[in-house]
Amino acid sequence: MITFTLIPGACHGGWYFEPLAKELRRHGHAAHCVTLSGIGDAGMVVRGAADRVPERIDSVDYVDAFLPGDGDSAWSLTTDAQRQWYIEGASADGIGIEPFAFLDPRTTPHPLAGMVQRLRLTGSQSGFRRRD
Repeated sequence: MITFTLIPGACHGGWYFEPLAKELRRHGHAAHCVTLSGIGDAGMVVRGAADRVPERIDSVDYVDAFLPGDGDSAWSLTTDAQRQWYIEGASADGIGIEPFAFLDPRTTPHPLAGMVQRLRLTGSQSGFRRRD
């Protein structure tokens, strides 16, 4: 049995991974879907958390996520089109980036600050058994 922690990206909550978690559980695994508050894209969160406790992690798998290095941010790793969405999406209040209209109606505004905050890594991730 494997324990999975599924962390969604900007504007999404744990509900996004529930169908996958249900399948993982059906195959005998433990699966936890988390909802993060006030955090940037999942790749940033995953990389930062894994950097802090590598001894507790066997494998880190990134699916449609940023793979940041020390000092990177979602802002520094994305495209000009995405940056434009960040700015225009936060124009209503300067705080939360509005989700695109075509996304699931459960999506919520995402903090702009989470997109520009730089990630600080210690480099201790080399202890993982696997990095995908």
